[in-house]
Amino acid sequence: MDPVSFLFLVFITCLGFVILSAVIGLIIVRLKRKSASMAPPTRSTQRPWSGSARDKIEPPSQSIPAHPESTQQLPPAPAHRKPVAPPSASIPPTDYQPSPIPSKPPPSYQPMPPQAAPMPYPQQAAPTPVYRPEAFSQPSRTITRYPDVAMRDKVVLKQRCTLRVAVTLQPVKEEFEQSKLLFSMPYGAENVAVDVLLTAEDFEIIGDEFRQLIIPAGKDSDPLIFEMVPQTVGNKKVKVEFFQNHKYIGGITATTRVVMSDEASGAMQTSTQGIVEVDKRSVPPDLTILITEAEPGGNQRRYKFKLHSPQNGLYFYPIVEELAFTGSPSQWVEGLYTELSTLAEKESSYNLPETLSTIGSDLYEKLFPRELKEVWRKRISGRVSSIMIISDEPWIPWEIIKPSYETETGSVEEENFLCEEYQLTRWIAGPPPPSRLMINKGATIAPLVTNLPNVQREVEFLELGFGLINIRPRLDGVRELLRQGGVQLIHFACHGSFDPEEHEQSVIYLEENERLRSRDIAGARKNFGRDRPFIFINACQTARAEFSLVGIGSWADKFIRAQASGFLGSSWEVNDEFAFEFTKSFYRALIQGRTIGEAVKEARLRIKNENDTTWLAYSVYADPLAEVYFI
Repeated sequence: MDPVSFLFLVFITCLGFVILSAVIGLIIVRLKRKSASMAPPTRSTQRPWSGSARDKIEPPSQSIPAHPESTQQLPPAPAHRKPVAPPSASIPPTDYQPSPIPSKPPPSYQPMPPQAAPMPYPQQAAPTPVYRPEAFSQPSRTITRYPDVAMRDKVVLKQRCTLRVAVTLQPVKEEFEQSKLLFSMPYGAENVAVDVLLTAEDFEIIGDEFRQLIIPAGKDSDPLIFEMVPQTVGNKKVKVEFFQNHKYIGGITATTRVVMSDEASGAMQTSTQGIVEVDKRSVPPDLTILITEAEPGGNQRRYKFKLHSPQNGLYFYPIVEELAFTGSPSQWVEGLYTELSTLAEKESSYNLPETLSTIGSDLYEKLFPRELKEVWRKRISGRVSSIMIISDEPWIPWEIIKPSYETETGSVEEENFLCEEYQLTRWIAGPPPPSRLMINKGATIAPLVTNLPNVQREVEFLELGFGLINIRPRLDGVRELLRQGGVQLIHFACHGSFDPEEHEQSVIYLEENERLRSRDIAGARKNFGRDRPFIFINACQTARAEFSLVGIGSWADKFIRAQASGFLGSSWEVNDEFAFEFTKSFYRALIQGRTIGEAVKEARLRIKNENDTTWLAYSVYADPLAEVYFI
């Protein structure tokens, strides 16, 4: 082979080898890409951020700017909200630390309660009851119905008469359009059960006074028929109260006149309707105490008790023995509150706690019938956390009652004051308190009072921390607020007084010596109730009440009858500094997720002081388990 041919052959061989290598390399690359695309993806274990994650929304911390204390000589204050006490009564460091409660989600996030099997009702419950009706664990909807209670306007003495209770799709009369019954019904359910309790003093009830009413989903309910026999002549009241899942959802009072047989001509059937409602996610208090008056009129007052606590085996349990006030209960209570107002000034720091304990124990001995004491010791004490008292009686100072009992060894043991031991609230019989309060806008009313320096600090705290607006503390401005409404919280910080002789003349002192009277909550000045505001009057004697011509006369009664969602006030003179501290603790507890009952109890314990009685003075009208959202 000549050299040229040999070189050409070598060149062709090398070129072929290069082309083959390139083809093989291309095939390998394509195979690798295909293999990579078919492989499972890998997950990095490294977190994309550092630090601890917050799974819940924390409430904003409330910081109040420092406020210099006034050093000027203060003039003496009238006997209302007292000026700052001497240094011996200032708030000391306390060992009380409220238990931490997780932050509450914003109102837009409202999870349903977890699924749970129905809980049996033991006769002896655990020390910390956790009772939640099964119905609250089921998805439900709120439906509107109209309760109707009907009986004759005249009934004959000693002759059987009837009372009919029904729930209708439409109001019986056009004027009853606003008297709605709101209750929860599980999705897909054909009907729902509502418990009906009848209380008819001076009537013999034939059969059970507590019955169940079945309400169908798409039509009027069949009526419940109660048969009764009147025992005495005169004007009588018959009370019908509704409960759903053991929670009070409202009450209606019907009236009739018991006459002799020759006066019964012309009797007519009359209907009565009232407002009854329930929140589908609400739960009942651990104990509900129902108090009814046995025989109204005069200075002799008799009351009957019923206890409802299903987790403790008490189903509208009647206390047979009545509570009877001898003499004038209003004079007796007036004397007690006057003593409590001046007690801190008269008693030394050593004697005051013992004197308060003596007063609380004496009230327990006088106001708790023997059977109620026995049931309280065996079935209630240490077994409940929240208590709601539903009553029209204005006298019993529930907060400062101090139960006691005799041990097996013969010694007497005292418990704490009721307001110290329990989440204790009151309510006036009628439409129920809401279980959820949404506060978007609030107002403060605080006249400039030179001898109450903490009033202005209170206003600054609420304006800066909660965005409340300050209303001009003149009578025309306050009346305009009541007439127009538009707020869900009204906070008064001022002087106040209660007149037991002219209780509807009880006043809140404004600027320029102007006075807002409890009788002002009438007519168009009840329009504020459309927004269901919570009312806090941080002045003395604003929670006190007395019977008026048509019922209880007080600030609490007036505001609640006008559809306020709750009321907080004091029954006697309070210390200015402690009143301010109570306000701060109460609102801070609410924004941290406490219920109203928890917040009031926590604020009491925060200002508890052996030299002062302010911590016992406050009374709250609300659902103790109600939640408050500032939105």
